[in-house]
Amino acid sequence: MNRDVAGRLLELAQTGLEALEYVQEQTGQGNYEGAISVFTDVLHSFSEIEDVLDSNHIAGVAELASATESLRDGFDWMVKAYEGGKQGDTLDIVQLTLIPRYQRWLEELQKELSSNIEV
Repeated sequence: MNRDVAGRLLELAQTGLEALEYVQEQTGQGNYEGAISVFTDVLHSFSEIEDVLDSNHIAGVAELASATESLRDGFDWMVKAYEGGKQGDTLDIVQLTLIPRYQRWLEELQKELSSNIEV
């Protein structure tokens, strides 16, 4: 993977973390519609990052794969809470599950990309 692509992936991933923090803020204020819209964008960007990692044969590395699977589970819980109309649960999920798991995934992504950059 070249340095430019890796840098863009990391920027997008960092923006995803900032977006989840915004989702947490909006959910805490009761603005569920705004939070859902941003959350949907986070899911889309995560999917795009995964596609690039898969195409560059990076996604299968053990630590990154584990963090990715854990984050996917957190996303699933959040989606189910939204679908079930359990807005009260969404704040706990984003605070206690999604943000910590996203941070761990981002750390693993940074490690993996830094070791796979072509000069």
